[in-house]
Amino acid sequence: MAVTVMSPWLFIAGALCCALACIHSILGERLIFRRWRDGLPIPRSHAGIIRASWHVLSLLAVAVGLVLWRVPLDGLSAAVLIVAFALSAVLIAVWTRFRHPGWLVITVIALLVLASRL
Repeated sequence: MAVTVMSPWLFIAGALCCALACIHSILGERLIFRRWRDGLPIPRSHAGIIRASWHVLSLLAVAVGLVLWRVPLDGLSAAVLIVAFALSAVLIAVWTRFRHPGWLVITVIALLVLASRL
């Protein structure tokens, strides 16, 4: 099996994606969600980005779905998706106390990706 070298551009892009995700989560918790927890009103600009983020998540889910239809997954790619979907399901289940059905659908997706590798 031939070993391929990752493009430095893809490496940088991936690193930036990971950094962005961490920064986004930390700042969102500190600057936006803390205000909600403290009972303070949210500025209109924050409400707009929360609404936009909801739809961005939907668009990204469609993109991942289309990629799953088209691109065969190697072991690492499958593992990354399985862990990401599983952790997403756990977060939704815990934070909504299992009241939002998204955790179940995401769990099924993770199991289907796992099954594709067996």
